[in-house]
Amino acid sequence: MLMSTKRGKLSAMKIHYRIWVYIILTIATISCSQETTVRIDDSEPSTTVTMESTVTPVSTNTTQKNTTSGLDTSNENIDDYTLPTITPAHSSINAGQLALRNSNWKAAIESYILALEQTEEDDAIHLDAHLGLAHSYLRNKAMWTALEALETFKANHPTAPNIADAIFLLGLTNHELGNHTVAVDYFTQYLELYPDIIDSYVLELIADAHRSKGEYNISADYYEKAILKPRGTNINFLLLDKAEVLQVAGKTPESIALFDLVANNTKYDNTRAQMDYKRAQAMVNANQINTAIQYYKHAVNTYPESYYSYLSLVELLSYGAIVNEFQRGLIDYHANQHTPAILAFRRYLSTNPEHDAQSHYYMALSYRELDNISAAKLHFQEIIDNHTNDSLWGEAWLELAYTQWGWEDNYSGAVSNLKDMVSAYPKHSMSPEILFYAARIAERGKYLDSASALWGQVADQYPTANLAPKAAFLSGITFYRQDNFEEAEKRFSQSIDLNQGDDSQLSGSLVWLGKVHSINENTQLAENAWSKAINIDESGYYGIRATQLLNGHLPFHPVPNVNFELASSLESQIKAEDYIAKYLDIPNINLSSLSDKLIADEYWVRGSTLWRLGQFEDAREELDNLRNNYKNDALASYQLSIAYKNLGYYYGAIWAARHCMDSLELYNNLESPKFITQLRYGPYYLDLIDPISKQYGVDPLIVASLIRQESLYQGEVTSSAYAQGLMQIIPPTGEYIARQLRWPNYQTKDLYRPHINVAFGVYYLDEQLGIFNGNKYAALSAYNAGPGNTSIWNKLAKNDYDLLVEIIRLDEPQEYIRRIAQHYSVYHHLYSD
Repeated sequence: MLMSTKRGKLSAMKIHYRIWVYIILTIATISCSQETTVRIDDSEPSTTVTMESTVTPVSTNTTQKNTTSGLDTSNENIDDYTLPTITPAHSSINAGQLALRNSNWKAAIESYILALEQTEEDDAIHLDAHLGLAHSYLRNKAMWTALEALETFKANHPTAPNIADAIFLLGLTNHELGNHTVAVDYFTQYLELYPDIIDSYVLELIADAHRSKGEYNISADYYEKAILKPRGTNINFLLLDKAEVLQVAGKTPESIALFDLVANNTKYDNTRAQMDYKRAQAMVNANQINTAIQYYKHAVNTYPESYYSYLSLVELLSYGAIVNEFQRGLIDYHANQHTPAILAFRRYLSTNPEHDAQSHYYMALSYRELDNISAAKLHFQEIIDNHTNDSLWGEAWLELAYTQWGWEDNYSGAVSNLKDMVSAYPKHSMSPEILFYAARIAERGKYLDSASALWGQVADQYPTANLAPKAAFLSGITFYRQDNFEEAEKRFSQSIDLNQGDDSQLSGSLVWLGKVHSINENTQLAENAWSKAINIDESGYYGIRATQLLNGHLPFHPVPNVNFELASSLESQIKAEDYIAKYLDIPNINLSSLSDKLIADEYWVRGSTLWRLGQFEDAREELDNLRNNYKNDALASYQLSIAYKNLGYYYGAIWAARHCMDSLELYNNLESPKFITQLRYGPYYLDLIDPISKQYGVDPLIVASLIRQESLYQGEVTSSAYAQGLMQIIPPTGEYIARQLRWPNYQTKDLYRPHINVAFGVYYLDEQLGIFNGNKYAALSAYNAGPGNTSIWNKLAKNDYDLLVEIIRLDEPQEYIRRIAQHYSVYHHLYSD
């Protein structure tokens, strides 16, 4: 492609080259101007500046075109283009933005103050640094200091381009401080200065402020206004807010109508149960007890798993209402009220001689939770003996066996019972599953002969069952552990023959067949098996492992020479955009910039504005809606991925890149254009990952892979196990690490701060690597499932990496290692020099 200039024709490559030289010089200037020593200390600012570290400026211009390089040259004559001068102020504000993204408040504040000192009052950097400083105080909950900074900004810069942002933040700060009247004034000013952008969210804040003042009717009016304005997030909670203030204001019929609307709009039973409970409460307040009882009963009879149904049950009983005893027991069970549950089920059974298995089943589970194992077993046995046609009959066998080995350490008894069931009912639909589970129990009990035979029986007796290929595979693994390689070879071959189209399972069987051939010194057969595994599933875990075995490598070895800028070079970007243009049959002109259509899209306008204002939760929903609306549009997804990356919304960037690849029919990360793949596997938070990894001597690609698996680069997430932040650290582990590192003023909520979370996570990973003598599979297992469990599995594996993965008895850490190995393969492909 050629581009016209005043001096003739200039190739696109030369243009890109000049831009790239400018970028390299920029990075070099910034790097040389900053302190780069890294210490595990909250007081040390993180100042490494890299290509990936672009974060949202506090400028109010939402329609500016953004490109990966930061330069839009589509309408410029390159030979006449004057490269901007990089000043110390640029370096300071860049460091401040990075520190703010990393939740390193102290470093952010210091950098922004330095930028203010290095610039004049009317300088654009000065204005951005001033608002950045206010953001830093706000997120650090230094509210009075934030207020002072914002009031100074407003007084000194009343006509600044970003004055609207300052007005919004003044409203937010005053609202947080309890100055609700002042907050309303500022929010109203914001709506006047910046209308029809995020009106719904600002009106919601005004409603919240009036609610805090006890002005419920006014609050309801503003919630209504917020509901009627466009937004990309769910409005059910706004309807609920309005209903609640109307209820407090004594407008029961109006509040009930809104509770009805929420119940009808939601897809979640828990929300429906909550609406029943709230409607009942409203009726109680209006002294309409009979109507309230009907709402309570509806929750109890319809949504037994919801805690709101339990609250409704408590209310019903307080009014002396009659409740179905089975439903009462079920609700108590789900609310972890096991003794009341048992008593309710007993009453139900005493008056219902013709009953199904459910009461016995939940009684057994409740007794087991109370450690009354003999009673639990009696009720499981009752189902087995007297409810043979019930859908819970097979489950009762499994739960009885689980009770025997899990609570009584009676592995042999559990296995024997399950074998007896299959012998008596060989054609029962659950017999393959029960036999498979019996093998698993035998393996746990270290009865390896029995385990290999039982898994083999599943494969032999039920060859068309879904579990048959895996059963043959696990039988082979168990024989391998016993050094019975002849039988192992037979079972791995059988697993291959029985495969039902599962490429991962098939490649796994081939990997292990190759290992058996290798042990038997049948080198050619081993290599053939591994080559087949690679051809079947090259980018899957077993395909990756087969490649390593062919090359004589252990997992994650050798440690690569990492260059994180390889895949994000201008040359790489040009190749990617050439691919996109060719695939879509469009000109390759400025493909990385958001299109005018995307820039004008209401989701982008609201989402990017909310993000800039620090309203990240709402911003994410808006931006995710935008991404999903264009998920089948390859070019739009590509542009959004770059835009989200520049914004600092890495989760969105990763998913947009995935949508782009899917739309381009790129399903192999190792064969796709590297620039697109690196958007999906970007070295995000590199300024944190790289120096701390070097400090501990940990492969940064493993750290990046671990973060991707743990949180997909979302610093604010919490797992079901209460693990928090980028590297998903549970609070007790966080407290332990803080003591080890003597981290000053540590609080559990600090785990959501990336600069602390990454420092803690890498420390803990390094500790596990030390415990397990550098065995990376074992260290990852310990990171996920704890060093105690891993010590047991690693001992059984006898230092065999592959065997460790297969021996792990919990699905999560087993899959965890496999996924990280897959992520690592992609990172290695992108960034290994």
